Amino acid sequence: MRFHLVDKIIDYTPWKSAIGIKNITVVDELLEYSSEIEAKVFPKTLLCECVLQTCAWLIVKSSNSTKRPVILKFGNIEYGRNACIGDKVQLIVEILSYSEDTVTISGCAKVEDEKILCFDECLISLLSTDDLECREDTQTIIDCLFRED
Repeated sequence: MRFHLVDKIIDYTPWKSAIGIKNITVVDELLEYSSEIEAKVFPKTLLCECVLQTCAWLIVKSSNSTKRPVILKFGNIEYGRNACIGDKVQLIVEILSYSEDTVTISGCAKVEDEKILCFDECLISLLSTDDLECREDTQTIIDCLFRED
């Protein structure tokens, strides 16, 4: 993952769940103008990607960097309000089932207690990282994301 949308992972249980954080800031290059609310917002499709990257890092960390996820099938997805400048978005992922080759997850993004995105039953294939990446580089990123302040 060379395009990072998760600022930090604040909690995780291997092969079970993770909570990440994405801070929406005024300098975020990915903001787009919404005529609906006459303000810049974070694109909803990228918000979904934020949740999926939280899942990806959970899988990488849980597998000791031996597995990478590839989405096979997406379940139902519901969008709420836009994520706006100043929002601290919680990215919540839960692994519903797990096997050697696949996981099924659900996820949501919340601002405070308000869900702004939810999806269920996303089927993910697990690929071996043997030929995909440099494990030392991946470990550097993991150390940054899964840090305690």
